[in-house]
Amino acid sequence: MEEIQGIYNIWKPLGLTSHDVVKKIRWISKVKKVGHAGTLDPGAEGVLVVCIGREYTKTISSIANTTKEYVVGMTLGIITDSYDREGKVIKKESVAIADDRILEIVKKYKGEQEQIPPMFSAVHHNGKRLYELARQGIEVERAPRKITIHDIAVEKITPGDNPEVTMRVSCSSGTYIRTLCFDIGNDLGCGAFASFIIRTRVGNYNERDSITLEEFENAHKK
Repeated sequence: MEEIQGIYNIWKPLGLTSHDVVKKIRWISKVKKVGHAGTLDPGAEGVLVVCIGREYTKTISSIANTTKEYVVGMTLGIITDSYDREGKVIKKESVAIADDRILEIVKKYKGEQEQIPPMFSAVHHNGKRLYELARQGIEVERAPRKITIHDIAVEKITPGDNPEVTMRVSCSSGTYIRTLCFDIGNDLGCGAFASFIIRTRVGNYNERDSITLEEFENAHKK
């Protein structure tokens, strides 16, 4: 059978790391040279571009540097240590904020800005990943990074003691959506965390054209 090569738009399910997906595809394809073009957290689902074969893994950095799009749920009044639902709740309080105020603050985040990576991230610090330090209860100062939010729009506000704001975000590579929610929550004065994250597009690869791991396996199982 001909060796599997190419660029595949895989829909990463909740619960798996991006590396889990790469390992699974490596096992199915029996090809060692496999990589992905941009990490998606275990607590997020969506488009994960996977490159198979030597020629195609060379394109990873150029694909990774393209614009990403997300649909994200931001729950107000709750803060977790990882800024998403995977983390430990460190603050919870009821929130009453006018919709107009939420819209006003969210709108301010469009454009170029600096963002501090979360402690629960794969960023290196003195030879260690930040998440390794975070798991030991260690917090270190992180250098801010330049990012661009090309567009950000509130699609829905679900009322309650802890309202959930559904947003659609288009952003540059290197943007942490979890941190975006955390920062907006700080600006609102109540805190917030990312209750769900769905990546709907990476460059030219979108949700509509993605396939599941099961579909990939059924098409290519040896």
